[in-house]
Amino acid sequence: MKRFANDHPVVAFFVGAYAITWTLWLPAVFSSDREGIVAGLFLLGVFGPWLSAALVTRAGGGSAKQWVREIFKFSIARRWYVIALLFPVALIAVASVLMAVLGVDLQTSLLADERLVAFLPTLLFTILINGGPEEPGWRGFALPRLQETRSPVRATAILGPLWAFWHLPLLFVAGEDLDHGLAGGEFALLILWTIIGIAFGYSVFYTYLWNRTRSVVPAVLLHASFNASNGVFLLIPESEQVGGTYAKISIALTGVVLLAAAALVYTTRGRLGLAEGEEPPDSTDAGPISDTEQGSAQGPTRDERLERVGS
Repeated sequence: MKRFANDHPVVAFFVGAYAITWTLWLPAVFSSDREGIVAGLFLLGVFGPWLSAALVTRAGGGSAKQWVREIFKFSIARRWYVIALLFPVALIAVASVLMAVLGVDLQTSLLADERLVAFLPTLLFTILINGGPEEPGWRGFALPRLQETRSPVRATAILGPLWAFWHLPLLFVAGEDLDHGLAGGEFALLILWTIIGIAFGYSVFYTYLWNRTRSVVPAVLLHASFNASNGVFLLIPESEQVGGTYAKISIALTGVVLLAAAALVYTTRGRLGLAEGEEPPDSTDAGPISDTEQGSAQGPTRDERLERVGS
């Protein structure tokens, strides 16, 4: 196992992330009692990618503590904190306009109740437990290794779907309102639409933040802000998020995310925040995931790979 993790760190990371998280989530999927130990295991499941990355790092002879120190850089420009916090709010504002055009009744009065007050506590909860702990694995470990031999767009296109499908068990923990009052085919299409949005929309923003800061902190904050903003600034009561209304919400939110991601890819010419002095590897020169490795004694270094591409 150590040799496999050392030779194929990215593959080992994904296998470990899925295995750890899905094992911890299974009791909540198959149990009607989602309290006590079951709830505790469910919350621990979100740490699966982080734990997997740490184990693979150790198996490869590295220091997990050193890796954590390297990716948690807080001394970055303040604007990245602001962008990570407010960008999701801006996207939901734009999506809300589209929802209104589609005929969804937005209730601005919801901001006057406990929702707005709950934003900061929800943000903190997500940073610590509900989403934020994923990011050291996805963006702090997998993404930089994928980008060693791939362009940012291609690396994101690989990571995005694997990140999206990792969430699959959550669909079966939603309870009786899983389908939101939609027919089976309609709900399946919306689930596919949502997965596409996560894989090729949301993931683009995280890649951009990582490449601009080389810190996982903005990614954690962005993840938390997305989760908290959906609960606070989506001005539709939960009781009304069913049937056609739910479909319009999904179409608008995911559509705006995909358009914004496409615009970011276009305006950055596919670099997604990669520094001007650091040329992305040509996508046609990339090998399979198992060939990606950082600092392996059995393969070329990152600089050698870049020189090879440049030649």
